[in-house]
Amino acid sequence: KGNMTLYIAESATLSGSPEPADYPILCPTNASGTSAWRYCKQSLIYAHQADKLRIDGGGAIDGQAKALLKAGMRGKNGGRPSLIRIFFSKDIAVRNVTLRNSHFWTQVYDHCQGVALENQTVRCPPVFANHDGMDICDCRDVIVRNNDLESEDDVICIKSHSLAGVDNILIENNTVTCHRANAIKFGTATTGPIRNVKILNNTVRYAKFGGLCIESVDGSKVSDIQVRGLTLERCAQPIFIRLAFRNAVGG
Repeated sequence: KGNMTLYIAESATLSGSPEPADYPILCPTNASGTSAWRYCKQSLIYAHQADKLRIDGGGAIDGQAKALLKAGMRGKNGGRPSLIRIFFSKDIAVRNVTLRNSHFWTQVYDHCQGVALENQTVRCPPVFANHDGMDICDCRDVIVRNNDLESEDDVICIKSHSLAGVDNILIENNTVTCHRANAIKFGTATTGPIRNVKILNNTVRYAKFGGLCIESVDGSKVSDIQVRGLTLERCAQPIFIRLAFRNAVGG
């Protein structure tokens, strides 16, 4: 809930259950029916309208992806839990924690304002498909800074599933490694406008596909994007920019 801190001490690990039945389906009551909710229905930590929520402390959150896979939780999209999902909330901070072994998108922020994601270590190795590092969906006033991020699928992923769009995002001083997809990516879901994004002094150590991907394939108007001090290493496609129309919403 809001106005609280979930404090995980440096020596502590919060572990998700290895039992699939322990992850209920929880979605906002005002869900729009877009893919943000179709795909993201379960998680270890869930918050809705939880203003001034903090997750901090230096400890770890472990999703036990291998155990859940062994227990039968499969499927490319949906049917698998994220570590963190936060919807329709203001003044959110997730700092100084290690997030590892999520069985789906590691952390999802949807229709939030004022989000600080700082000093995180994310380790989401290629256990299965669609293990994103972080998904920032239809949010505004977001800081992604000083993180060490490694994931199977897209690592820093900016999305818009609705006409609300994305505004005022700072992505700064992060180290990014992607095993099977893209390091820093706009999309694929790009419905509303994406504007005022600064990508400053980041390093991509490896990306199987794109290092920096700026895409609009669902009608999004992408504007006011600044990229400076970006180091790209071992990327099959260092920079990929695409304007297209796929006649669909989601992804």
